[in-house]
Amino acid sequence: MGNNQQSLKTARTMMTRFSIVSAMLMVSLFLAGCSKQEVDYKYKITVEVETPDGVASGSAVRHLKYQSTPFAIIQTGEAVMIDMPNGKTLFKLMDIDTRDIHFATFYWDDFTQAREKRDYKRKDFKVLLDEAKESKRCFRYPSIADATERNIDYPQFVYFDDGQDPNSVQIVDPGDLETSFGEGYKLKQISVQMTEEPVSHKIQKRLAWLKTGWLYDPITSRRNSLDISIYHHNFVQ
Repeated sequence: MGNNQQSLKTARTMMTRFSIVSAMLMVSLFLAGCSKQEVDYKYKITVEVETPDGVASGSAVRHLKYQSTPFAIIQTGEAVMIDMPNGKTLFKLMDIDTRDIHFATFYWDDFTQAREKRDYKRKDFKVLLDEAKESKRCFRYPSIADATERNIDYPQFVYFDDGQDPNSVQIVDPGDLETSFGEGYKLKQISVQMTEEPVSHKIQKRLAWLKTGWLYDPITSRRNSLDISIYHHNFVQ
């Protein structure tokens, strides 16, 4: 009888400990879930070009999702289209790594010195996004000369001889638009600003072949070899 009581007591003790451990584990998982942050942002990128007929501009609104655990910044949106008075359309391509928002803000504004002195923390980018959203400040890209001096690649630009033929793509030097479009064409500025406007979905109406290609399908030029790799995701993500 005594042995049975002892066994029962031991079993109860083990069950109690198991319950406590289980409860602690559940609380830990709950707290871990609560600590995960997901925040949505939208930004508008605008490109302005000086032309013989005045300033031509185009813009696109993109969506960013910031995720803290695991850390990730997911971008969706499309390239910027700028219709020129000569009938051609200039495309400012997207990067797979949210470079546009980094380029206009983190690399060249309040965080520049911090970045040069140390590796920036992941939370710094969210702080910057929150401040940019609250202030509605318009951030402008640096000049091509400044980017070159700091050895940072400038955004990629292209146009198509025929918008219905992806293989007619041609690379555009942002520092020399005249070679591609003629005399009097010059990149004026690129700006980025947080917005509440809806995400834009215009480019697939212009470039119908984007609807049929896979996101990472390469685009090649039939006329000459390209110095850079261009994919569907450079136009829409």
